[in-house]
Amino acid sequence: MKISKLFNDRKEFESLIKKQVNNKPILLDEVGMYEESLLESVRIHSDEFAFVLSSHKMLKLFKKEHFQTRFVASCELKSLDKIELKDYIFKKHNLFFYEKEFRFLRKIYQGNLRNIDKTLQSFKDINGFYKESKSTLYKLRLSAIEQGLL
Repeated sequence: MKISKLFNDRKEFESLIKKQVNNKPILLDEVGMYEESLLESVRIHSDEFAFVLSSHKMLKLFKKEHFQTRFVASCELKSLDKIELKDYIFKKHNLFFYEKEFRFLRKIYQGNLRNIDKTLQSFKDINGFYKESKSTLYKLRLSAIEQGLL
């Protein structure tokens, strides 16, 4: 059973997981967007089902003892280093930046590639409008402001 949605209701979530009979893990992405009561339901049902939770940051709730005893394993991905981030920008966005511009991008990156993706998508739009009349750094700053990162 594949469900691609964000659960807003604990009862709806519980009725769906009770249909899970084949002992396959239940994957929940972006758990930071879920209400605490729904995550409490995950904790309660963790004896019956295997859950894989994904979040771009560690939630305070998961640091509480009654949650810690339920985790079998935890995997934390580290932020990209300078070279990896340059490669990511080039491979995904086909863009190359000089050192000063790249330092700015690292500042807004904050370990979250979504910040880079949103900023560079906005940058492409702004760059098409301004063409050569403004500096690349200026256009990157406008892009970051538009995305609420400055």
